[in-house]
Amino acid sequence: MTARQLNIITEKEQLAKQVELFFNDLVLLTKDIPPFLNERVERINLIRSKTYEKTNQLQHRSLLIRIVEHFISQQVDINLWTWHPEQSSDENYADITGFKDENIILNIEATTSSKAIGKPRLQMKKTLASLNSKQGKKYYFVQTTEMYNSALRTVKTENYDITVEKI
Repeated sequence: MTARQLNIITEKEQLAKQVELFFNDLVLLTKDIPPFLNERVERINLIRSKTYEKTNQLQHRSLLIRIVEHFISQQVDINLWTWHPEQSSDENYADITGFKDENIILNIEATTSSKAIGKPRLQMKKTLASLNSKQGKKYYFVQTTEMYNSALRTVKTENYDITVEKI
């Protein structure tokens, strides 16, 4: 996988279209309620299988765009943003990398998980370890106090050079 340049305007337009399609699909899946319990549970399974990963990807893309907008509003000295919104904790690429010319200034990872239990906790630890090995200033963004506290504990325990922020 190679780096993909991030154009905020284009990506926000694409995200808006993807979210609209998602809701259209959801409306179709929930248009009618099956009459029997077994069929209702089967429908729930179908909804979950058709929406689970897409929900996660749309939330993640939206969060990454918000993060870049946050840094742009802070007037950071970055002239190229690259991103990998579909991947998780790649050893070569962060969710977002900010460059000044050829130099890496920022590496950013983010999670939309709300609780640090089970798989999300293990993924967070893996992501933080990977992020810590990258160049530049490193950030890990979360959306909940629980994830913030858990990430901060891990960063302190492992003595990582990562700034944890809640957005």
